[in-house]
Amino acid sequence: MNKEIYQGGGDYLSSVFNKIDRAAEILKLEPWIVKELKTFSRVLEMRVRVGKEHFTAFRVRHVNPYPTGHRPYKGGIRFDELTGGDLQTIKALAAEMTLKCAVVGPDAVRRLPFGGAKGGIGINPKNYSREQIRDIVETFVDEIGHDIGPTVDVPAPDYGTNDEIMRMIATRYAKFNAMPGAGAVVTGKPLSKGGGGCPGRRQATGLGMLYVYEALKELKVLPSDIFVVDKPRVVIHGFGNVGLNFGKYAERFGLKVVAVCEANGCLYNSNGIDMAALVKYVEDYKSVYGFPGAELKDFYEILALPHEIDAPCAKENTIDKKWAEITTAKLMIEGANGPVTAEAEEVITRRNIMVVPDLLANAGGVTVSYFEWQQDIEGGQFSEEDVFKKLEQYMRVGAKGVSETAAKFQVDLRMGAYLWSIEYLAEALKAKHGW
Repeated sequence: MNKEIYQGGGDYLSSVFNKIDRAAEILKLEPWIVKELKTFSRVLEMRVRVGKEHFTAFRVRHVNPYPTGHRPYKGGIRFDELTGGDLQTIKALAAEMTLKCAVVGPDAVRRLPFGGAKGGIGINPKNYSREQIRDIVETFVDEIGHDIGPTVDVPAPDYGTNDEIMRMIATRYAKFNAMPGAGAVVTGKPLSKGGGGCPGRRQATGLGMLYVYEALKELKVLPSDIFVVDKPRVVIHGFGNVGLNFGKYAERFGLKVVAVCEANGCLYNSNGIDMAALVKYVEDYKSVYGFPGAELKDFYEILALPHEIDAPCAKENTIDKKWAEITTAKLMIEGANGPVTAEAEEVITRRNIMVVPDLLANAGGVTVSYFEWQQDIEGGQFSEEDVFKKLEQYMRVGAKGVSETAAKFQVDLRMGAYLWSIEYLAEALKAKHGW
């Protein structure tokens, strides 16, 4: 995230609420439904103390259209000193998670059975040892107590957290909650060493983006001018778990990654970057910096070079007005949540750049989290082949629903995603509350 443009999560939350209002107006929803979608069912603020330090931590639940105690809230937990302790950002992410879970599913009638939640701690995990992180995690779990659980609220990895931190949460929780299915308290756990994870969870968000791309391509929704070359050229921004896996599988979907950017540097190769070699390099050196198969360039210089697709896979507010004005891309696929600033969105709209929105594009992560939760609750296990097959099915359902809804109401894909989601949520909320 660009610290110069970050003004706190209030703008992000306002943007989400404004889109809910617009969708509600189009759908002619009753005022109580709109109020429900803009109200948070629970906001927990904690002080996590370790030694002489203490950190602000939050866990926010948005709306659950299902019977709680049967189908829980769901959402990531992030460790980030800028946004992890920012309540407005956490609220915005929780609200988007509710909407996201209502975008994808096995068919148009059924969607992911979760309400939206999000959590965060205002720390930079790189500044602490593994032992200190464990202390922070265990203190957080002790503080949050019974407010998380397999049928209550189920965290997952987000920015700054990973599968090992999920293992720590699950281990601490199980110590005081010894019961069948206790491991379902979190998803995104490791596969190795008895971690209890689900095959395909690490790949899910990046691969899910590509399933959506392929579905929209087959539906002839994507702009035709991205296919002026045999292999559309992609710039990936952010090479953590999401960007790495998007890049790793991109060639299978007929794409060519010409640039990869992260905080430590931007790589460029007009002939395409050898993604298998780059993935191996990042595994060894923890950064793209110094990779011999591409040259270093300035980020904005790369954006001005010919390419067809931008894939922002970092954090919120990374696509600023300058990016939107310079990029030669005709399509953006949002691997990150809320990556576009309000100013940039205006430029993107004016320039007719198509955006595949976060609610749809990056829903693969929570989709496979659902499979992992289901696996833990039932005591079963999925194969990677089964997970990828089901993931593709769920993402295709979302892509078709969003694109058809956008066409029906003559709106862009972002508003199409809001309408597709909120129309479903409205009916579920009416049924839940007896209206």
